[in-house]
Amino acid sequence: MIQILMEVNKVKMNGGGNMMSMMGGSMILNMIVWIIVLGFLIYGVVLLISKSFDKKEDSPLKILRERFARGEIDDQEFEAKKAVLRGKD
Repeated sequence: MIQILMEVNKVKMNGGGNMMSMMGGSMILNMIVWIIVLGFLIYGVVLLISKSFDKKEDSPLKILRERFARGEIDDQEFEAKKAVLRGKD
C-alpha cells in the first residue's frame, strides 16, 4: 500500500514538474513579448520627440533658396526677396 502511494506521489510530482517547466517557458515568452512591445513604444516616443525638435525652415524661404541654387534669380534679387520674407524692407 505504501508503495502504491509513493508511485502515485511520484506521478503527481513529475506531472507538476512538467507543468512548472511549461509555465516557466510561457512566462519567459510573455516577458520577451512585453520587452519587444516596450522597445517599440520607447522607439516611437523618441522618434516623435526628435522630430519635434528639428529646425523647421520657412517654406517660402526654402523655395527662394532653391530658386537661387538653380540660378533662376541672381544674388541681388535673392537678398531683396529674403529681406521681404523676413520682414525687413
